[in-house]
Amino acid sequence: SEGQTEKAADHLEAAVEKLNRYGCNNRALLLGGELLEAYDLLVRCCYETGHKEKCTSYAVTYLKYNKKNEFGFSNDFTIDYWIKESAENRKKKNAGHIVVTTKNGIWIGLYSEKFVVRSYGEENYLELDPPPIDEWVHIAITRKNGIIYVFYNGILQGTVNNTFNFQAGELTVGSDGQELHITNSYIDELRILNGYANWTKNFIVSTKAYDY
Repeated sequence: SEGQTEKAADHLEAAVEKLNRYGCNNRALLLGGELLEAYDLLVRCCYETGHKEKCTSYAVTYLKYNKKNEFGFSNDFTIDYWIKESAENRKKKNAGHIVVTTKNGIWIGLYSEKFVVRSYGEENYLELDPPPIDEWVHIAITRKNGIIYVFYNGILQGTVNNTFNFQAGELTVGSDGQELHITNSYIDELRILNGYANWTKNFIVSTKAYDY
C-alpha cells in the first residue's frame, strides 16, 4: 500500500541519516531497527500484490558483518540487545542470536532449549532458562574480572567464572552462520563493547534508542 511504502522510505532515510551522522564505530556496533523495519514493510507490501513467490521471505533474514579480525573477546566485554523471538525457535536444536562464526568465537542464543553462552563449535559455559517469547526482552551479557553475567530486562539470571579467549571472526545476527537461523523474530539495538563491562548487578533498562 502507499502508506507502507512511505513508512519504508522514512525508515530508509533514517538509516542513511544515522550512518552519515555516526559512521562506523569500532568500540560500539549499533544495528538500529530502521533497515529491518523498512525491509519488513516492503516485503509485506510485495505480498499484497498476490505474487508471494516473487517476494523474499522476511522470516529468515539475518545480518552478517564480515570483518574477520574483529569481535574477539579476551578480557571484559558487554553485548546487549533487544529481541522479540517466536515460539518456534524453542523447538530447534539451536537458534543463534549473536554469533562469531569461527572456532572458539562467542556464541549466544538458544541451544537445546536453553539460553547459552558458549564457544563456537566447542562447549557451553552458561546454560539458563530461555527468555520470554513473543514479547520484547532486553538481553545483556557482560564479563568483568573473569565472571560472565547474563541479564534479562535488567534482572541477573546467572553467572559463571570464565576467562576464555573468544576468538575473532565474522559476526552474524540472527544466525549461527551454518544456515540455521532464528525465524519470525526481531533483534534491535545491538551494542557490543570490547574491553568494558557495563553491568554486574541488576539495573533499569532504558527504553530510549542508543545515541551513537
